[in-house]
Amino acid sequence: MAARLFGLLNRLLICSNLKKQSEESAATLTHLRQLLQCYAECTLYCTLTRMPKYLTITEARRQLLELPDELTDEPVIITKHGKPVMAALSYEQFESLMETLEILSDREFANRLQESIAQAERGETVSWKEAKAKLGL
Repeated sequence: MAARLFGLLNRLLICSNLKKQSEESAATLTHLRQLLQCYAECTLYCTLTRMPKYLTITEARRQLLELPDELTDEPVIITKHGKPVMAALSYEQFESLMETLEILSDREFANRLQESIAQAERGETVSWKEAKAKLGL
């Protein structure tokens, strides 16, 4: 979902460079920016701040076949001699975290997003109908 949202937002931001006025497209850009920011914040929060379960390496080894079922809700911290040495998380959580990091670390996208937001604030936008037509939607 995030990849689709990211792609659509990226394409809409490119279309906003057409510099046409429309309250509807400005509101759409603002809404999509808020959705993307919320998604990134929620993913990081949910992945990193939940109270994780702790297992020793020995326990993790014994529970290896059941461990994927334990990872659906939260990561598991694996310890050695009482100190965290690794984290196990579901593949879905891993993908979500990597996608969020990619979005947040893309300087070109961040620069384009800031410029597009500034354009929208100046009223340099296109209508939703025009944006959809340009994107072939």
